[in-house]
Amino acid sequence: MPRALPTWMAALKRAGGNRQPSGPLPSGVRRGYALPDPNVIANVENETTRAFMLLTYLKLRTILHYRLQSSVFEPLAAPVWRRVLGLELHGSKGDGWAAKAHEEVRQELSKCIEAGSMQGSVDLSNLSTASATWQGEQLQPNVLPAQHVCREILWELFETNFRYEFLALDRLCY
Repeated sequence: MPRALPTWMAALKRAGGNRQPSGPLPSGVRRGYALPDPNVIANVENETTRAFMLLTYLKLRTILHYRLQSSVFEPLAAPVWRRVLGLELHGSKGDGWAAKAHEEVRQELSKCIEAGSMQGSVDLSNLSTASATWQGEQLQPNVLPAQHVCREILWELFETNFRYEFLALDRLCY
C-alpha cells in the first residue's frame, strides 16, 4: 500500500488521528456506507454477477438517493449492501435467506418512504423486469454496460459516499 501523503498525515494528527479506525466509535456514530461501497461491485470477478449488482443499483438508484434525504436514514454496513445488490441475482422465492434479505431491504426502504409521508409501498417482486437507466439511456438487461458507463456509475458511488462521510465528520467535529 502506498504511503500516506504528509499533508494528510498532519491533518489526521491534528484531528485526533490516535483513534483506531476499527476501534469503538463515539456515541451516536454509526459505521457504514450511504450507498453501496463501489468496491463491492468493482471487485467481483464474475462479470455476470458484477452486471447484476450494477444494474440492481441502477434499478434502485432513485429510492436509494431519496433514502439519503430521509429523517430515518442510517448508513448500512458492506454486508447489508451486498444483500441489496444481490437481490435480483438470488431471487426471493421460498423461505430461505434470499427471501429474508428481500424482506429486510423492503422494510428498510419502506421506512424512508413512510418517514417522507409518501404514499405507496416498496415492491421488489418486479425488480427483475424493471429497466435500468443511466444518464437517460436504458441499459441492456443482464449485460455489463460499457466500461466508461461502469466507471461513471462507480464514480458516483465513490463521490456520494465521500460526501456523506465528510458531512458525518463535520457533524461529529462541530
